[in-house]
Amino acid sequence: MKIFEIIQSKINQTKSPFNNGATDTQIDDLEVCLGKSLPSSYKEFILEKNGEVGGFGLFLGFRVLDTEEIISELSLSKSVYIESDNTKSSYVKDQIKEDYFNPLWLPIATDDGGNYISIDFDPGSAGTIGQIICHGRDEPILYVLADSFTIWLNFVVSEINNCQIIETNGSIHLSWKDECHLFDCLPDMLENSNTLLSRDPKDEMTLEKPWLDFIEKNIGQQNIHKVKELVLLRTGISSLQPVSLFKNCTKLVASGLTIADFPSLLAADWLKVIYLAKTNLESLSCVEGFKQLKVLSIGNTNVTNISELQSIPTLTDLSLENLCISDYSPLFTCKKLQCLTISGSNFFEFDRLVELKHLKELKVRDLKIPNILFVAKLKKLESLEITDKDIIDFESLIGLEKLRYICCPYAIFEKTNKLFSQKIHYAIIGEMTADEERLWHEYSMR
Repeated sequence: MKIFEIIQSKINQTKSPFNNGATDTQIDDLEVCLGKSLPSSYKEFILEKNGEVGGFGLFLGFRVLDTEEIISELSLSKSVYIESDNTKSSYVKDQIKEDYFNPLWLPIATDDGGNYISIDFDPGSAGTIGQIICHGRDEPILYVLADSFTIWLNFVVSEINNCQIIETNGSIHLSWKDECHLFDCLPDMLENSNTLLSRDPKDEMTLEKPWLDFIEKNIGQQNIHKVKELVLLRTGISSLQPVSLFKNCTKLVASGLTIADFPSLLAADWLKVIYLAKTNLESLSCVEGFKQLKVLSIGNTNVTNISELQSIPTLTDLSLENLCISDYSPLFTCKKLQCLTISGSNFFEFDRLVELKHLKELKVRDLKIPNILFVAKLKKLESLEITDKDIIDFESLIGLEKLRYICCPYAIFEKTNKLFSQKIHYAIIGEMTADEERLWHEYSMR
């Protein structure tokens, strides 16, 4: 194996700092103790060398454990796991289960001070089975080093040239970054580089130039796991696949873009806010089942079917502007909706809006409203936007005690500004004459 050849070529001894390879029996015993099959790359590794002689520290200062030591550590971790105090936190949310120890963390290396590098067979919901993690008795943060043992081993090989092999009193050890402890170096490495040790093979995707330009201009050397929102307006980006790399990003603004791969958005199902207005979107299947999604804007797209809304129970803000939708019934399954924007010529189910009992903000644009009575039943309504100047009877709105904001043409302002006992803040849509603007200004200054 390449890593052992490199080390042997660098030391001035004929004696290897590693044990002979593990036997098939030892590997079988380890798999029985763990209750899982070992990754093939790790099995190949220990078949060649089963741990270290002394404390060489092959894994950047961490000593590689042999199978007997691993079984002993696993037995200990099973007892410690029961008494877990859950004071740990995953550096990237939900990548690692925030346990003190976990019997499905296979310790493969240690600093002999209570800290370990392990193969994780029980990752968090955003993690990967077989990812390489580091954790410790006194370390509150859990880090993913790599998404597989192969990736981790390749990283170690790449770092060997930054290491020194130091001989002291007949023993040798690997010195990495001037004896820097791996745990001490990780925060700086993750802070100052967009290329994280935890990169998944899919993270090695080839980024199109607009993405590279966007990252250089807006992210730079910032850790991508600290990016909370992606505002891609006027970037020329055509692929949403890289969004899945931003594990802690909760807001995506991709309005106005021509996207070639909407389905790739499914890999970023942790998003809470998504703006896809004025895109070439045709289907909501790309957000189906998003359990954390709160805000969705799909106005002025090619969407004609909104049945996927039934799989997004968390929605609180929805924009459906200028859509040709044949069946609006899925809208009324969004029982947590607080803000709704709707426009277009084929919406007629005004009376059903009362089913949205938490609605606080309603925008009805460019629609003929046959009867305003439905608004009067929205008792939690705080803000209303309407554009139909032909509405005659607004007195039914008097009972809306929480209403504070109305956005409308001047004609509606003229009909309603004396109805309410509470002060209403009006925003006027469209043009006003000089006299109309004076009257609106006088009202606003009261």
